[in-house]
Amino acid sequence: MFTFNRRMSCVLSLLCFTLLACGGGKGGSSDKGPSAYEELSGLSTSLQNKLDETTAPINESDAIIQEFTELPKTLEMKTEDFKTFIISAIQGEMKVPEGTSAKAAGQLMAFGLKFTAFKDNLMATPDRSTELVKQIAVTLTKVPVLVTKVEASAKLTKNNPFASKKEKMEASKQSEGAKSMGDDTTKKVTEIQKTAQELPGKATASISKFLGALKGVGIDNLDSLTAAPGQMAKESTDAVKSDAKEVVDTAKDSAEGTIDAAKDAAK
Repeated sequence: MFTFNRRMSCVLSLLCFTLLACGGGKGGSSDKGPSAYEELSGLSTSLQNKLDETTAPINESDAIIQEFTELPKTLEMKTEDFKTFIISAIQGEMKVPEGTSAKAAGQLMAFGLKFTAFKDNLMATPDRSTELVKQIAVTLTKVPVLVTKVEASAKLTKNNPFASKKEKMEASKQSEGAKSMGDDTTKKVTEIQKTAQELPGKATASISKFLGALKGVGIDNLDSLTAAPGQMAKESTDAVKSDAKEVVDTAKDSAEGTIDAAKDAAK
């Protein structure tokens, strides 16, 4: 009986060790999310993507403002009619002036959707920039912690009698490269941090240009428009998008019909 219990004790100890080192150098079972190694290797890429997303409205602002300025001239619209349309777009209604051709209506609707999405993103950029700077600061503190976790996980795997030769080789590789990866990640994240710290100022400058363009058509107070009660309800916005798509499609069909008619007449 004594021999049996002793053997069982050894087996249980080995099983416990195996559970602790489970997953090889990958830091645990795959259903528990990314391992420390995977998280460390993806930190800089994740932050770079977030930076690109946050910066996008700033990078797009000059092109959007130029289109905003030139569109009424291109469509031969009166400034007052264009102003009325833009106000309706801001308020989630998108009302095309009466007498507007199908082609012009399609262009207006397409621009209105792009304009409102840009406006929302640009106006949110200062807050998003501030949050990103905070997130980057937290990430920099996580790097050495993740490096330690990778090295500890690798050590468990290398000492695990049940781990395969391949798992132990992978663990050794990850352990040896952890510090180098950590240093490289810190360097990349620090560069991202420098760029992110400039975003609030750049966002403010872009917003100033945007508001200046609005004033150019007689829209002086954006806040009073976006605060209109019930105007920005989700149902209304969804309906506007649906109507806009229908108008754009109609404009395309009309243009294609005109081309076909011209071809037939030329035969």
